[in-house]
Amino acid sequence: MHYRHFQNGLVALNPTDKEKSISISDGIPTRHLRDIFNEADLTLEKGAVAIPIPPRSGRVYLYKPSAEEGGRAKEPHILTVKTLPDLGKTRFELDGVPMMTYAGRWTTEYVKGTLYGTFTAKFDKPGWHTLKIVDDVKKEMMVANTYEDAYALNETKMPGATAEKRDPARLGKLMDPSEPTKFYDGKPYRFTGWEGVVASNERTIKVYVDGETTITARFQHE
Repeated sequence: MHYRHFQNGLVALNPTDKEKSISISDGIPTRHLRDIFNEADLTLEKGAVAIPIPPRSGRVYLYKPSAEEGGRAKEPHILTVKTLPDLGKTRFELDGVPMMTYAGRWTTEYVKGTLYGTFTAKFDKPGWHTLKIVDDVKKEMMVANTYEDAYALNETKMPGATAEKRDPARLGKLMDPSEPTKFYDGKPYRFTGWEGVVASNERTIKVYVDGETTITARFQHE
């Protein structure tokens, strides 16, 4: 088991073939962690937290401050970008930084989840931001055949990766980005404009984020 602290959270890895748990007590500045994968909170007990990790998997946990830690927590300024219809793995740029909509995950079956087709960004203060749609014509989406294949498809980004020696087409299927359990029919989704806090047909727009701000990129299925 391995783990590493970052500015806003930590990453834990289990490279073994068995599920294991690791107890972490050092370097955690808050009493709560947010489990990104399971969308749940973990609370430190006596200054430590036990984290179970499935075999050959990793998990990301964000430090989650509470009101009693350093005074009242500041309300973040959150930009939520949605697609209509919901489209997974759709690429955007936010202030020049690549972003991509959430595309579900494998458990015992493929689960879309409530955040499918969206992404969010948090800012410390209100202000203007540049948002650009990259996939103005969204076509097929690669979906892994199984949980194990999903791990293999992402293996090239991990130490000791071997996925570059494998054929990705054998690990996944080309599916409809709006419904990842259906095969892609060859008809793309074409960007038609923005709606919400900004109404525009331009690919690149300026968005003022103050508190919770939501904007939707509309697409039409050809």
